[in-house]
Parts: sequence; structure tokens; C-alpha cells
Amino acid sequence: MHEWLYRNESNLTTNYPPIEFMKQILGIIAAVAIAAGSAYAGCGKKTTVTGTLSYDKDTKSLAIEGTTKPIQLQATTEVKDADGKETDIADLDGKKVDVVHEHNKADSVAPAKAS
Repeated sequence: MHEWLYRNESNLTTNYPPIEFMKQILGIIAAVAIAAGSAYAGCGKKTTVTGTLSYDKDTKSLAIEGTTKPIQLQATTEVKDADGKETDIADLDGKKVDVVHEHNKADSVAPAKAS
């Protein structure tokens, strides 16, 4: 144990922890606080993009009119037609669609709803 933990009535300066020990404790607390705060930064943010779809079959990427980066298709991407049934992405090429994506990876593609 640290000697500063034992109260010494004759010398009051030993009643306080050493500065180096306190710096270590504060450093650990700061590191944990930063790690916990950044762990949830931007996670779970899904964006919906509406526009005309152009699909590149070779790279499996979607380009939506008005977006700057192509959106990558995943194996789990849901592609639905106007009736809500699963369809091939090539059937929606050139049509107006809604694409829900996260970090430029498509989660779902469906025809745009008339507004």
C-alpha cells in the first residue's frame, strides 16, 4: 500500500497522495471518458436519398443523380419494386428511387413514392 494512506499526525504533508499518482488517475479517467464518447459518434445514422438511379453492374455501385459519391450495394441490400416485392436492381435502372444508406452502403432501394 501507499504510505500516504496511513495517517501520520506528526507530519501533515504525508497525508496527501503524491502528485504523480494523481496524474496517473486523472489520465486514466480522461482516456476512458474520451473513448466512451467517441464510441457512439455517428453510428446508426441512416440517410435517405431520392433521385434517378444509374447502376454499374461491374462495380456493383449505385449513382444517384445529385450525389457526389457512389453508393455500394451489399449482399443484404433489399431491392423492392412498386408492389413491395423483391426485384433485381437492373429493373430499377433509370427510374426515380429512394435509397436508404449508411456510410455510402445501401440498405434498401425502392421506387420513389409519388408526392
